[in-house]
Amino acid sequence: MNDQREQKSVLLFWIIVPALLFFLWFTGVLPEITKDEQWYSMAFDENGDWVISWHTRPNQRH
Repeated sequence: MNDQREQKSVLLFWIIVPALLFFLWFTGVLPEITKDEQWYSMAFDENGDWVISWHTRPNQRH
């Protein structure tokens, strides 16, 4: 029963988050951040909680 609601919220999450990031980038709120190569990874830990890791690698072009 709870599965469907959970699937829907995960789907919403994957639509809203990229759209929000794109909006921030597009409006110039994130110009400093995008100078470096950055990405994040998401996974579940053993308790079933979200774990979000943020990675930065300095960009070689500047």
